Amino acid sequence: MNRRTLIVLVGAVVVTMAAMGDRVARAQEGCPPGQVCNAVPCAPPPPPGDFLVLQETSDCTTEVAVFTPTMDTWLYMFDVNNAIKIGTDVSSDAMACPLMSFELRVDKIRISQMDYATIRRDPKFADTVCNPTFAPQSTDCVFYRVHGEAVPRSCYGAKVEYKIFWNEPPIQGNKHDWMLLRAPCDEFSGDTTPCDGPPFGSPLGDPPFSQDISLFVDRKPPVGTDPVVGGDADGMSDYIVAISTKHPHKGIPSMPF
Repeated sequence: MNRRTLIVLVGAVVVTMAAMGDRVARAQEGCPPGQVCNAVPCAPPPPPGDFLVLQETSDCTTEVAVFTPTMDTWLYMFDVNNAIKIGTDVSSDAMACPLMSFELRVDKIRISQMDYATIRRDPKFADTVCNPTFAPQSTDCVFYRVHGEAVPRSCYGAKVEYKIFWNEPPIQGNKHDWMLLRAPCDEFSGDTTPCDGPPFGSPLGDPPFSQDISLFVDRKPPVGTDPVVGGDADGMSDYIVAISTKHPHKGIPSMPF
């Protein structure tokens, strides 16, 4: 079976995607309250002429949570080394947000140091590398695509809080070298700047990580031992942890490529 794609028939697609949406967004068997942890492969938009192409690769996995006024913070656990926590005020005004809730999809996407440096890194962060958390003994990183394009702006508060957790590598040395970067795109329904720009499925058209939204860096949070970098923004978008190479960090690439 081809590792990259699997073309499926329309009838099977409808059943599969319906079941996937229900399983990912609501069931989450075995997950603690406030957490989603059953990641499934991403399903990108189909290319012209195809009914649907499902991406069959661990390079991109996805999860969905339902945000409500009483359940407005979710931890997306993708694997033992990658998680993101998202929180915001959810509107209970039926005029502003008819369902008084929204589903928020988050993709964990693999990115190499070279793609980060040559395609997604903004010039103002030219001395940075991305945080290599994708897998042990790998220099590859992950970024999180938070799909705001399906969420009305009137359904959530002025700020959205983001916290990215991981186990390895540890935060070491000058903790101010670690930062949470944002690529403004698909912030809300109707935003004209897409996160996945043409050519779709390639990072070439994706916007650069141009905003440092870091508010805190914690080597060992009070609960648990995972390092965390946190910040907030006025909407959704792409998010990545980057590290300045001004100081050496054991296990971190020493050059910004």
